[in-house]
Amino acid sequence: MEALLSRVRHVLAAPTEHQRRWRHILTVLLLWLGAFALYLPSAEYDYIYYDDVRILARHPELYHQPQFLDGLKAIVLEQFPREEPLLVRDISWALDSRIFGFPNPHGFHYVNVLLHACVVVLLFLFLLAATRRYAVALLTAVCFVSLAIHVEPVAWVMGRKDLLASAFGFLALLAHSRGIDAGTRGRRGLWYAGSLAFLALALFSKIGTVVLPGLLFLLAVFQPAMREPAVARAAFPWRRILPALLGVLPHLLLSLSVCRWYFGVLTQYGILDRGYTAGPLQHLCNLLLINPMVFVRYLQLLFLPNGLSLFYNWPSLALPFSAGQVALSGAVILLATAGGILLLVKRRDLVFYGLGFPMLMIPFLNLKFIGIWVANRYLYFPAFCLLAGVVTLALDGVRRRPRILGPAMVALLLVFCVGNGYQQRRYLAVWRDSETLWSYELQRPDAAVDVYGNLASRRYMAAIQQSDPAARERGLRQAQEVTARARAAYTGPTGALSPRMYRVIFIDALIAIVRGEPTARQLAALQEVERLNPNYDEVLWQLMVFHYRQAWVATEDAVRREQARLALDYYARDLKVEYRDAEFAAKDRAVRQGFAQDFPFLKPELEKLP
Repeated sequence: MEALLSRVRHVLAAPTEHQRRWRHILTVLLLWLGAFALYLPSAEYDYIYYDDVRILARHPELYHQPQFLDGLKAIVLEQFPREEPLLVRDISWALDSRIFGFPNPHGFHYVNVLLHACVVVLLFLFLLAATRRYAVALLTAVCFVSLAIHVEPVAWVMGRKDLLASAFGFLALLAHSRGIDAGTRGRRGLWYAGSLAFLALALFSKIGTVVLPGLLFLLAVFQPAMREPAVARAAFPWRRILPALLGVLPHLLLSLSVCRWYFGVLTQYGILDRGYTAGPLQHLCNLLLINPMVFVRYLQLLFLPNGLSLFYNWPSLALPFSAGQVALSGAVILLATAGGILLLVKRRDLVFYGLGFPMLMIPFLNLKFIGIWVANRYLYFPAFCLLAGVVTLALDGVRRRPRILGPAMVALLLVFCVGNGYQQRRYLAVWRDSETLWSYELQRPDAAVDVYGNLASRRYMAAIQQSDPAARERGLRQAQEVTARARAAYTGPTGALSPRMYRVIFIDALIAIVRGEPTARQLAALQEVERLNPNYDEVLWQLMVFHYRQAWVATEDAVRREQARLALDYYARDLKVEYRDAEFAAKDRAVRQGFAQDFPFLKPELEKLP
C-alpha cells in the first residue's frame, strides 16, 4: 500500500509546467470519457410516462416546427404562459429535435449523457482554478462521477434542466475565479462579462440557480484561503467583503429580475399556492422541523445510496413526527450553526463549501410554498460542495499523517466510489422505460401513491392506443390491477380511501368511460374522485363533459336544462383551477361557444363566468 501511495504522489506532483499541462489535458479527457461511458447505455432508453410526454412529446408547436426559427420564436416570444418557462432548456430540446427527430427519445437521452460528461469536466476545471490543488479537483470529480443519485437527472429526459444549469453554473464560477486572478483590467472585464452571461444561461436553464450570486460572493471572499493554508489561518478577510459584494451586485439584480419574470409566468399559469393553507408561523415551524431531516436524508443518499427512488415519503407533512425526530431536527440545526461558526473561525478554506451547499439548496427548501421535499435531482449541482469539503479534509489529514491516514483514505475512497458505482449501475437499469421504473418503485415497501397512479396511467394510455379490442381490454385490466393494489395499500382502518388516491381512482373512472359502462357507473366513478379532491381539474372537466352529453341526448326539456346547468357549474369550477397555458384562451372560447350554441337558455349564466 505504501508503494502504491508513493507512486500516486509522484504522478500527482507533476513538477514542471509542461508536465502539469499535459496531466490536466489527460485528466479532462479521462474524466469526460469515464462519465460518458458510464451513462451511455441510457441513450437507448425510452420516455418515462411522468412529465416526459406531458411537457415535451405533446408540444410539437415548441419543439417540432418546420423551421427552427419558428420554433425559436414560439419558445422565446409566443407560447406563454407555460408550466416551465425554461428558455435555454427548451431551445436545446428544439435543437435535439432538428438533429435526431421528434419525438425520438434517444436523441434527448444521448445529449443528456454528453452534457453530464461536460459537467464533470467543468467541475474539475473550476476546482483546479479556484484551489490550485490538483488532488482536490481530481478526487472530487471522481467521486462526483460515481454518485448514484445522479442517475435521475442524467437518465431522465426531464433532467436536462439540471445538467444545463450545472454546466453554466460551473462556467460562471470558473469565469469569476479567473476574473479574480486576472492581472489586467481588460482581462478582468472579459471574465466578468463571461460570469454574467453564464449566470443568465443558468437561470434560463433552471430557476434554482437564482442563488448562484451568493456562491460567487463566497468565492470572491474565500478563494485565497482555499489555496493557501497560511491565508486560511490568517485574520478574517474583512477587506474583501465590500468589493466582493459590489462585484456580484449586477449578478444579484439579474437573478432577481429573471426570478420575478419566472414566477410571474407561473402565477399566470396558475401553478402556485395550491392546497397549502398554513399561516406564516406554522409554515416557519414546518420548515424548521422538516428541512433538517431533509438534510439528513440527503447525507444518507450521498454516502449510503441504498433505496433510491423518484419519490420519497419521508420526511413529509403527511406523516406524524416522533419526539426523537423533533430532537433530531433541533440537533441538526445546532450542529449546522456551530459548524458554520467553526469554519469561519478555524477553517476558512472550507467556508466556500460549508456555506455554499446550504445556499445552493435554498430554492428546494419550500420557503415560498410546499412542493417536493426530497429529490435526487436537487442534489446534482450542490453535491460538489460536500464532496470537495470532505476530500479537502481527508487530504489535509493525509498530509499530516501519511503513514496512518493515507491507506485509510484510499480505502474509504474506494468504498465510497465502489458503493456508489454499484448502486448507480443497478438504478440506471431501472430507468429503461416507464414499465421498469414504476414496477421498481412499486416493489418498495413505502411506495408512494403517485407510483400507482403513474403506472396505471401508462398502462391505460397504452391500452387505449390499441386498435385490437382484445389487446385494449387486456391493457385496461392490467391498469385496473394497479388501481386495485393502490386501493388495498391506501385504504384506512375505517375503510376510507386516502385523499391522495384521487389520481389513481381517476384512472378507474376513465376506464369506465372508455368501456362505455352504464352512465350511472361512470357518474359514480367520477364522483368518487370528486369526493377525494373537489378541486381536481381533470375530474371537473370530465364531469362537465359527462353532463354536457347527458343534456345533449336528453329528450325531456327539464332534464336537458338540469344537465346543461350541471355541466356549466362544473366548467365554472374548472375555470378556477385550470392551468392557464398558451392554449387556454382558445379552449375556453370554444367551450363557451359550444354552450351558447347547444344550450341558448344558458346565456345569462355564461355571461357571469369569469
